[in-house]
Amino acid sequence: MPGSRSSNKSRSRVNGTSAVQHETHNRSSYPDQGTLRANYMKKIMIVDDEYLIRYSLASVFRDPSTEVVAVADGKAAFEAIQREQVDLCFLDIQLPDMNGLEIMRKFRDISPWTRIVIITGSVLTSAMMQSIHDNAHCLIAKPFDLEQVKAIANRMLTKGAPLYQEEGILINNDESSVQWIADDYR
Repeated sequence: MPGSRSSNKSRSRVNGTSAVQHETHNRSSYPDQGTLRANYMKKIMIVDDEYLIRYSLASVFRDPSTEVVAVADGKAAFEAIQREQVDLCFLDIQLPDMNGLEIMRKFRDISPWTRIVIITGSVLTSAMMQSIHDNAHCLIAKPFDLEQVKAIANRMLTKGAPLYQEEGILINNDESSVQWIADDYR
């Protein structure tokens, strides 16, 4: 039935361990792009080799309507995104087994509905910036403010909200760690 969701149970994962139980949905029951996502369990993936980043972001995002999957490398990220729908992915560029930019491009092919936020402390070349511009929705420089990142995630998970007009978020200027890259329809 359109708009229905499965009643499978799963656990949020931080560093491969189970934490909080949530009801999840599978790809076959996920609503089409025109349906509001407010009635569905949202899934956020965090891909970063730094445990503290994974733990901090997972703690900020975890709530009754959101499942968080946090992984430390590209292989685990590919396994997760091929298993289930991911609404939003926070992706580091420097990972131990793969380049985050290559993961980003492959995610766009595997899961075009997933919004991608690049998080990095790396210096970016113009070629890297072009790749991010072509494939991601937002770029956040490390270190970042967790409340600001939470506001960004909320904006990105709200259907119909312009991604770049969040009040209180400094964007695309010298004082901001956030750069919006795409509009709401990418």
